[in-house]
This record gives sequence, structure tokens and C-alpha cells, in this order.
Amino acid sequence: MMKKAIFFFLLVLRSFSVLSNGGPIEGSYVQQSGAIKLINNEKIRVLKEDLEVKILGDDCLVKVRYLFKNEGQKEKVEYGFPVDYLPPDGYYIPNLNYVSGFKYLFKDEKLKYRIVEEDSIESQVYRAYGNGKGIVSRKWFITTLDFEKEGTQELKVEYRIKTNYSNYPAGLNYFSFFSDRLFLYDIAPCGFWGDGVIDEFSFKLKVPDFLCVDNIELQGVDGVIYDENLIHVDCQNFNPKGRKLSVKYDISKHKRRLDTDNYLPNNIVTKVSVSSQLQGNYKKEYLLDRDKNTAWVEGVSGGGIDEWIEFEFKENVIITGVGVLNGYAKNKSTYENNGKLKSVNVFLNERHFYESDHDHSYIFPNSCYKVIDENSIYSDIDLIYTDYDPGLQYDNDELFEVAEHTRKVKIIIKDIYKGAKYDDTCISEVFFYGYHKESNQ
Repeated sequence: MMKKAIFFFLLVLRSFSVLSNGGPIEGSYVQQSGAIKLINNEKIRVLKEDLEVKILGDDCLVKVRYLFKNEGQKEKVEYGFPVDYLPPDGYYIPNLNYVSGFKYLFKDEKLKYRIVEEDSIESQVYRAYGNGKGIVSRKWFITTLDFEKEGTQELKVEYRIKTNYSNYPAGLNYFSFFSDRLFLYDIAPCGFWGDGVIDEFSFKLKVPDFLCVDNIELQGVDGVIYDENLIHVDCQNFNPKGRKLSVKYDISKHKRRLDTDNYLPNNIVTKVSVSSQLQGNYKKEYLLDRDKNTAWVEGVSGGGIDEWIEFEFKENVIITGVGVLNGYAKNKSTYENNGKLKSVNVFLNERHFYESDHDHSYIFPNSCYKVIDENSIYSDIDLIYTDYDPGLQYDNDELFEVAEHTRKVKIIIKDIYKGAKYDDTCISEVFFYGYHKESNQ
């Protein structure tokens, strides 16, 4: 009698929308659950698994190639891909378009699949701000693999899937908020084929130009190699049991460009002061010239710890955000050879206005250099200070009567990333966000 075995890998997806009273209006809770029922099949083993993931922003394109060896009789195996989502309850509206372009190719032939739906399933739920149990609905994509007697067959699985994230629009804060993107993939199910060991396993993570591989958090595989736009690893006799692949990355700068593009004009600044300035063409005026080819450079020996820059403003200015284009962004050489900000303190009107829970400073990521387009430097801005946005509560006249006007902003260097060649610390641009009421209005 022919045996029937069921194998499946699980990615749980959740999206939600809420009313506009301060909650998120867009999100994706793509999940990986450990609650997988697998049946061992000792006669069919995995000779090779090639996993390729390409980051596409909010989504990832996944291509998996398996090479199976059937050392037994002809056998049919059911293979399923489930999608879990939060069912509607009056607040959440599920978006089921999380997986697109899904297809199976077995022995170079495209397979049909059937869909089976389940409700009220208790499952582990992964969230951007904590995990826990939850009730989900599940949609299965199921196909049948027909293994020939003592034969070697290739299975390809391909799909595009949304990552796990939460977005909050510009609202009571002047800026939108974007959580890290999290891609989850369970490698463990391959351990239920054959003796549980894959002869050859490879993983490739293709990284887009707007991300730096050094800033991607990867867990679940060891011995990875980092190249410019690729993270990869090749393993022999790979044991997948207990392994869950996690890829976390931050695209907030890329997503927030529309916010950071709307900065206040330079004419709100009446005076720029600096504690020091390197001799040569590194003037303080370059902090506001909107040219990434120029930079202010501090002028003391060492990295410029405790050096500062200060801006004074016209009347009727309310600052709700400060952005910095870090380092000497002219080109790859100037960016890498010179120092960059690692942490700063920010003061508004002589008050230490930005404080984190631990170190009372804004921490800059140690980002690699990416080609900065003259017309899109806003995608590379670090927002070192953002404040509650009072403008949403008042009309224009009331706002400037009740809100505290900003007279000064002071930025103090507290730590740096050293340059490969020079100790000097550079800042290419500073941007200000908020409100300005002209005196004749």
C-alpha cells in the first residue's frame, strides 16, 4: 500500500487597520510558527536546499530549490503552504494579499494546488513589539508531489511575501514611524526528510542598493559571508532541526523621505555658531547649503568630542524635528576616510530636550556609504530629534500663541565613528522641521 506523508512549512501573515484615533493604519504581521505537524519519511531525503531571499522593501521574494532522492518505492507526498491571518472583528480588516506569485515547480512542471481554509486556530504570533498567543484563520495551499521509485527529483517553490512590520503615519508627531522589517523562515521541516541532514545547504540574501548589509540582523545560520549587496553561506551535512531563519532590517529612512523632504527654509536661521572649524574649505555655512558635496568639519585634535554647533532662529519659529546628513557625503572615499557622528546631545532653548532611557543621547547607526542622489539626500537623513506636533491641535494663529517658540538648537558631539584615514568628524547637512509664521502674516 502506498504511504502518504504530509510536509509543510509555515508562514503566518497578519494585517490590520484601525480607526484614525492614534492607532496604526497599515501593517503586516507575517509570522513563522513552531506549531508544525511533521511526519518523518526516512526513504526520501534532501540532497540539496538552495534558499534565496531578495529584499524588496516591505516584501521579500523567496526562491527555494530542493533536490530530493527517493531511496524507496514510488510515493505520493502532500505538501502544503499555509497563510494565517487575523480574522475581522469590527476593528481589524484582514488583507489577504500577503503572498503573491506563489507557484510550485516539480520536475520542471508547474503544479496545481488546492486551497483549504481553517478558522479559530491558536498560534504563536510574532509582533514588532512583542510576541504571544493569538487566534488566527488559516488558508492552506496544498499540492501533491509524485516521487518516482529510487529517483532524484527537483522541487522549486517561489513566492513574494510581506514582512512583519508596523507603520504609523505622521500624526501627533510630525514624522511617520516605521518599525523594522522582519522576515521569518523555518528551516527545521527539512529535518523530517531522510536522516534529517541536508547534504548541501546554501542561503543567499540579496540586499537592495538603499540598504547596507552591515546593518542587517541575521539569525539562524552560521558562518555567513558579507559582500556589498549579498549575504551568503554554503554548508555541507547541514542539520536544520531547530533552526529558524530571521532577517531584520530598517528601511525607515527610505520610507520617510516624503517627511524629511518637507523641511523648513534656511532663512529661518539667523545665526550659526560652532565651537571650532577645520582650516580650509569646511565652513559652518556648509551645514545649511543643501549640498552633499560640502561639509562642516570640527577643528580640534582628535575626534571632536564635546565640540558643538548652534543655530539661532527668527521669531515665530517652532521646531518639531532636527535632521542630520551624517559624515562627509561627497563620495565613498570622503565618507569612509573621515569621522562620523556616533552619538549627540540635542538642546532646544538651552534645555537638554532629547533624552533616551539609558545614555541621554541619539545614537547614529554605523551606516555604510550608499550613492546619494543630489535630489534625494532626504532618504539618508537621521532624525536626531522629533517632538510631539502641536500644529494639529490649533489653527495657525492659536498655535503661535500657545506653543513655545524655538530660539536656539544646539548639537553636542558625544561620540564618533573614526574615519579610516582622518580623525576629523564631519557633518554634511542639518535640516529643521516644524512651523514658521512670517511677521507680516
